[in-house]
Amino acid sequence: MDEAIALGTIRMLWMQPGAESPAAIARARDAGIEVIAGGPCVLVEL
Repeated sequence: MDEAIALGTIRMLWMQPGAESPAAIARARDAGIEVIAGGPCVLVEL
């Protein structure tokens, strides 16, 4: 998350199920990054 925030160009992040971190999600959102997390993985569902 530090790198994504530092780049300043990342606007959206998808967190793979099982790799979500509430703290990282909060940090990203505080930095203005939209985060998709907490849902099923499209590849697994297909």
